Amino acid sequence: MSDVGDNDMAVGDSQYTGNHDDNPESQYNNGKGVRYHVSLVPLAPPLKKGEKRRKNKKVETINRTIYVHEEESLADVLEAAIKAIDYDGKLLFKVVAKDLHASNFTIKWSITHTDFKNMQLTTTDHFDEMLSEAVLKATPAVKLDFVEFELEEDKNDSDDEPSTSKKRKLTDEEELMAEMISQLKAAYNCSDKRCTSPTCYLGNANGDHVCLTPIHLNTWASAKLAGIEGVDFEHPPADRMFQPVEGADDVDDIALLARRRTQANQANKSTTPSITINNDFAGLAQLFRPDHAATALAPTHQPAPTPRIPSPVKPLQMSFAAFCLAANLPIDISAKLEILEIAGPHLLEFIENSVLDQYLSVRNCAALRYAESQWKKGLIG
Repeated sequence: MSDVGDNDMAVGDSQYTGNHDDNPESQYNNGKGVRYHVSLVPLAPPLKKGEKRRKNKKVETINRTIYVHEEESLADVLEAAIKAIDYDGKLLFKVVAKDLHASNFTIKWSITHTDFKNMQLTTTDHFDEMLSEAVLKATPAVKLDFVEFELEEDKNDSDDEPSTSKKRKLTDEEELMAEMISQLKAAYNCSDKRCTSPTCYLGNANGDHVCLTPIHLNTWASAKLAGIEGVDFEHPPADRMFQPVEGADDVDDIALLARRRTQANQANKSTTPSITINNDFAGLAQLFRPDHAATALAPTHQPAPTPRIPSPVKPLQMSFAAFCLAANLPIDISAKLEILEIAGPHLLEFIENSVLDQYLSVRNCAALRYAESQWKKGLIG
């Protein structure tokens, strides 16, 4: 592999070849491989104790030129670039599942005289695209721009240092508000030991206290600053918050509380019903005597069980001729009613007496109805 000529190097560059010995000779740049111009914008060096950093001070960029074989991987190219700028072990990265995980730097790539400018390099796919575009040129060259940033733990360490930033300056309106609130606090400082608030306003002629909270003070000062009519240091805005609560209990008046407790107890006594407990245990011992226990435990007379009424017998299904024979009806009844084609005794209830009277005498009709009732009871069969 041949070295790089002086005309190929920028000011401050140094030569470095990142090719592995087992790779065949490169097809590009006289067998040296793809040319990478590496630039790094490092972090500013830490300040010494008592030292101040000058505003807009630029950190000097580190530039190097390296040649790496076109068959080398993304990790090989980055390792060669980091080693060339003497930042080995300072710029941390690893390639996992085609993704570049850089801990404290970002990297972009560009190819001169093309539309590929400041392209992100975060995956192996980006690297393959970069290399495929670079080798289209007769002398493949790629520009790699590294920018170092501070690690998160380093930021936390710097945050622990005392801040020297100045507080925001108050506006004129905010200063007037603060001054008015201070005047209100001084004017309405409460010296009553029974009152729990340091700042109070007497809301009525009875001298009832209205506690002036920060909301009260801001409302009062804002109204006065806005020039609302009738509002001054002696008269607050016409708002309910500046009025005492009517009928509020004075919890500091112990005598009043005692009187109310006594009245409440008396009212409870007059309304609570009286309950009389009779402690007469006469006859209690009688319950524990053996003879009484035997009497109490004696079995009582059990009532006789209710006799079970048997279910009615289901009438037997039969033909009408068999029914007449089983009921000992006159033979002429079956013969006279043969024209009606009665299938069995179960159909007799659907035949009216007026129809039977046309064929039977009153005697035979009555005998037939009686036999029907006996059949329904299950007595004929």
